[in-house]
Amino acid sequence: MPKLGADIARSADDVIHRTGVFVIPKAGHSVALEQPEIINRYIIDFISSHS
Repeated sequence: MPKLGADIARSADDVIHRTGVFVIPKAGHSVALEQPEIINRYIIDFISSHS
């Protein structure tokens, strides 16, 4: 059975350096609209840790 969603992202995270996988609860395909506070915090933290 093919991997879906977070499983694909975690597989990519294993081979691509400087990435991060975050599972956002109660969000679907429009995570930036559904959970903007959470996604904004993850983005800020990610950029801060890689700059």
